[in-house]
Amino acid sequence: MNYWIQKTNYDAVEGEVNTSDEAMRIFNETDWEKELELQEKLEEMNEDNCDPGFGLLKAGGFILHLCPGVNNSYFHYHFDERSKILGIFPTTRERLISKMKVPREDLITAIKKYFNDDHNWFLQYEEG
Repeated sequence: MNYWIQKTNYDAVEGEVNTSDEAMRIFNETDWEKELELQEKLEEMNEDNCDPGFGLLKAGGFILHLCPGVNNSYFHYHFDERSKILGIFPTTRERLISKMKVPREDLITAIKKYFNDDHNWFLQYEEG
């Protein structure tokens, strides 16, 4: 599975992970506070920047993008939702779940759920 670390200055680090433990280790070892401090400085200087983040990409296009913030962490989860039209004809549609004001510890849980293909956790989190 591919991952990326998005820096606030638009630089990125990319690599591969095989387990949720490996992904959580990389997420936890990233100096998010340093990135958020740089973002604050860039904003004060009216310089272009983006929210720092950590992303995971599975085959098939499922994406989890986590953005840890000081008081406002959030995530985006892209996946294909399968259903049936009239209860008979299978269909698939792309879904995006975005959740703001997420506690940082829930970002770690999101990594675990993503690796376990637990779409229901993201759907329930969206409603909660």
